[in-house]
Amino acid sequence: MLRVALERLTASLGHGDKKLNDAIGALVQDGLLPPDLQQAMDALRITGNDASHPGEVRLDDEAGGLTALFELVNVLVERLVSIPSRISKIYDALPDSKREQIEQRDAASAGQ
Repeated sequence: MLRVALERLTASLGHGDKKLNDAIGALVQDGLLPPDLQQAMDALRITGNDASHPGEVRLDDEAGGLTALFELVNVLVERLVSIPSRISKIYDALPDSKREQIEQRDAASAGQ
């Protein structure tokens, strides 16, 4: 189930049309995944692949392992969805004139 959550997360980040391994690679190429988040996604992907087989789900996980995987999902959602959303709300509340100044600064920097 955590692997499915990871698939949904990569889809929400714009790569739902790919296999999970390819979606993670695309997110790295997009610059959205620093190494620690890529490792978290790969740990979830590989564990999910190994834990389920057609027609059976293995629940023989040691006590702390499953909790750690849930924690990884929470970290990924926090850093890739929740934090950017909170920052965006604060930034969007800035006066239009101030955001325009920032856009002009960034456009000038991109032109150099």
